[in-house]
Amino acid sequence: MIKVDIRDKSPVYAAGLMTILTEGGLNVLSAKPTLKDTLSWRADVFMIDPGLVCEAEFAEFLATATRLAPVLLLVDHVDEDMSTEYATLGARGAVNRSASGAAVITAVRALADGGEFWTGAAPDLEPEPDFRDVDTLSPRELQVLGQIARGLTHGQIANRLAISTHTVDTYVKRIRSKLSIGNKAELTRAAILGTLSADATGSGNC
Repeated sequence: MIKVDIRDKSPVYAAGLMTILTEGGLNVLSAKPTLKDTLSWRADVFMIDPGLVCEAEFAEFLATATRLAPVLLLVDHVDEDMSTEYATLGARGAVNRSASGAAVITAVRALADGGEFWTGAAPDLEPEPDFRDVDTLSPRELQVLGQIARGLTHGQIANRLAISTHTVDTYVKRIRSKLSIGNKAELTRAAILGTLSADATGSGNC
């Protein structure tokens, strides 16, 4: 029997979802309105509402959760850009909160079987970037990369490193060019998964 752990901001919706899944032959281990409690290590699929925490915190949480079990996002509307970003971070699917019970069960079973389920068209992901060229980055670029991995904005990075926002933008462009990375989500994912160090703290200036 497929085991599911639900995390959604609405206790009413979570309760209804629990009923649907249980009647569909699935085993709901828990249904909570928070991400602060530890996820069940016995779950085959996590159903998670991205709105429970801020975007930066959720990106970090998602990368950790996907190491334990596939994650199905519970979303209020179909947003292709959001789906693509979360897919890049490791999510395996997204289902609209207004979807039918049959659609929700189909989505859960798809993830449990090793597949994906995206409401609407599946995200069109770029090929996985090659991060082996990280040693081509300068010490200052490594510093900026480390701050990006922690979810800081360009303005926050500028304040922390005592440089201008324009300079941060320049470093980010260089990093993306050297590593062939398209967006910040890819940088964050690489750092969280250990491909790059989130603690990159090189010293010196370019």
